[in-house]
Amino acid sequence: METLVERLMYATRWLLAPIYIGLSCALLALAVKFYQEVFHVLPHVMELSESDLILTILSMIDMGLVGGLLVMVMFSGYGTTHRFMQVRYSPFTFDFPENAPKNAP
Repeated sequence: METLVERLMYATRWLLAPIYIGLSCALLALAVKFYQEVFHVLPHVMELSESDLILTILSMIDMGLVGGLLVMVMFSGYGTTHRFMQVRYSPFTFDFPENAPKNAP
């Protein structure tokens, strides 16, 4: 009985998968709005007042911080509810190639 309950609890972690997909879509939407704001402001930089430019920059900073928060929530949630992530050597890590595992691509 205990094993059945443990397996059931472990299987319910997949209920969070749609939430992670939704967070990924939210991050994509936030990136689209960020670049929309960049392309909207750049041609009019010289026409904007100082306060309007500062407010625009602050809203872009807010979008960047919210995007970072979304990424942190997705990684921490995935790491706690799913199996341990085994990240292989990649060029995006801060490790040197000579320290990479021998079977890394």
